[in-house]
Amino acid sequence: MFRTPPLWVSRLVLQAFRSYDSLTLDLDARFVVLTGQNGAGKTNVLEALSLLSPGRGLRGAQLSELQKLDQALPWSVFSTWQTPLGERRLHSYREAGGDKRLHRLDGALLKSLQGFADLVALTWLTPQQDGLFRGPSSERRAFFDQLVLALFPQHARHLNAYSVSQRQRSKILRDAAQRRQPADPAWLAATEDAMARHGVAIAEARLSALEHLSGRLAQDFGPFPGAELALQGDFEAALQERSAVDVEDWAQSTWARSREQDQATGRTQFGPHRSDLLVFHKAKGLPAQTCSTGEQKSLVIALILGHIYMIASLRAMPAVLLLDEVAAHLDAGKRDALFEALEALGAQVWMTGTEPGSFASLGARAQAFEVSEGSLQAYDLPPP
Repeated sequence: MFRTPPLWVSRLVLQAFRSYDSLTLDLDARFVVLTGQNGAGKTNVLEALSLLSPGRGLRGAQLSELQKLDQALPWSVFSTWQTPLGERRLHSYREAGGDKRLHRLDGALLKSLQGFADLVALTWLTPQQDGLFRGPSSERRAFFDQLVLALFPQHARHLNAYSVSQRQRSKILRDAAQRRQPADPAWLAATEDAMARHGVAIAEARLSALEHLSGRLAQDFGPFPGAELALQGDFEAALQERSAVDVEDWAQSTWARSREQDQATGRTQFGPHRSDLLVFHKAKGLPAQTCSTGEQKSLVIALILGHIYMIASLRAMPAVLLLDEVAAHLDAGKRDALFEALEALGAQVWMTGTEPGSFASLGARAQAFEVSEGSLQAYDLPPP
């Protein structure tokens, strides 16, 4: 029997966004299935929702890329959410006549998306993440930080502050090199102090999330294998042996000693921006990158399932989950197992696919829409 989740999107309104002139979707709490040909605009809908969390959404796009080219009005994503605190209205949009992104919660202008993140949780899985374990460490790090953010909303503030301070330090060193003069040591020290404080907060949140998530992934999710996780990074390793204050002092002294090298290379060689997520197939004891393509996809799905269960437990509500083309390379047994795990969780899940038949086993548990030429048409899923 269907259970209404404690958190779900009841209305989504898009304006001048990607392929949509305008779109209004009124929804109930069931699964949302979007089907249509490649390029029809299915992922654009998921991307719009993902912009209601800190960051640049599931594609990491620039603001100008989100604008429908033949529309003079700025793009806008408006949503109504049903939450444990009642109905809330979240609005993210491009500033008229400018290139700034603005946010409103229940009509009130916010300084950042932190207000959204404290209220709702969003997470996603896209086809680009299928190659997560074979790609560069930056992709795994960004993937894991997105998982951490859904659990600890303040993680976004520390990530942003660290990145700003890191860029400032690099600019100080670069400008000094161009002038062929020593960099201001007081300015560098202040910047490195900020990097240390926010870097420790980032590493602490990652370690806490890792501990919770590892417990959830200790066993299989049906056909999706159990996994073992580890974080490979200087900050994370140091926090296992030292206090946060000691790690801050150590980080500052390390950056101070490496100024000349970083100035020469133009890169900050040390810090939490270089950490990596290591994933192992638990039953086989193998690193994820050595597993087959199918096993790697199953491991990523297991990570997402474990993460959603973790959020539901620790935040007393599951995240709204966005799954782009998740059923494309799963056999019928794995698809059904995934749907059953998601239903047991009690979350609103948005899924895209080219074939309605991939979602037939959901039946009345889902509300389905055919996506075509910037519009959506509701329909009933075919019988299994």
